[in-house]
Amino acid sequence: MPDNLPALGLCLAVPPMPLPEHGRLAAAAERAGATAVAAGEARYDSLAAAALLVTATRRIPVMTAITTWARSPVSTAVGALTLAEMSGGRFTLGLGTMPAAWNRDFHGLDPSRPLARLREYVAVVRAACQAWAGAPAEVSGEFFSVAGYGTDLAEPPAYPVLVHLAATRPAMARLAAEIGDGVIVNVVHTRRWLREMLLPALSEGDASAGRRAYRTVMLRVAVHDGSGPGRAEAMSEAGASLVRYRQVPYFREVAAAEGLDPDRLDHESLVTRFVAVGTVEEILARLASYRDSCDLVLLAPASGLALDRQARTYQALLRLVARPA
Repeated sequence: MPDNLPALGLCLAVPPMPLPEHGRLAAAAERAGATAVAAGEARYDSLAAAALLVTATRRIPVMTAITTWARSPVSTAVGALTLAEMSGGRFTLGLGTMPAAWNRDFHGLDPSRPLARLREYVAVVRAACQAWAGAPAEVSGEFFSVAGYGTDLAEPPAYPVLVHLAATRPAMARLAAEIGDGVIVNVVHTRRWLREMLLPALSEGDASAGRRAYRTVMLRVAVHDGSGPGRAEAMSEAGASLVRYRQVPYFREVAAAEGLDPDRLDHESLVTRFVAVGTVEEILARLASYRDSCDLVLLAPASGLALDRQARTYQALLRLVARPA
């Protein structure tokens, strides 16, 4: 087996595949040698979907990638504690802020000052995750406050909850490494952006915290069989995965840093910077380039796939996590 790859896991709970199928995929990923499985938050609630993955697996970590901050921080903590207990301590909370427009348009949230707001949000989540009658949660902040939470709990929580924070831009990456147990780099990245913009920021955050945060990178993958038609289909799927990000400022910023037009979603040089397109062997070679940048790569299929195509893609991703020779 190749020894030049980072640890590999799968992003699951992705539509249109029904959730029970994702439970079976989680079990198959564990058997294949995946390091972790993660539940996204698109059509499905990430915490509920993570519960399915917890019950389908026995040994490997289960995480959310990512849970958005649309819930109150105490509600997020309650969900995370539930999953920590269900899993026997295998759960990690992946938490993120969402693009500003999604905050406003989908959830009616004020997205201003996201760094300060997230710092307080995480403080409340952590306090609530540790609260009990002997040490109730008491946080008074500018954005979030909680007083006396946990006074009805006779014992401390049985398991700790690790909090990994999603990041795309340097300022958020710096904060995530400073206050998070880990960092999750969004699918909207390129290898150059990761190397030149995010890794230095992560190092600064590590230095502030006095320790190194665990590093996860999410990577979209479009697998083909090596034929001309197969490659064309994979390229089309990969480009379609970027459509929802077309007007998201950070996508445009990363594309511009590559000297590319973010509106040219049919342009190969743009699409292949953000999505790994290739045969299983070609994608394994690309994954090797992440070894020095992160601890874990979470593989995700292209979005918007037809059900049969998504099922075939996940079978290819299982081959990848099995790390073929």
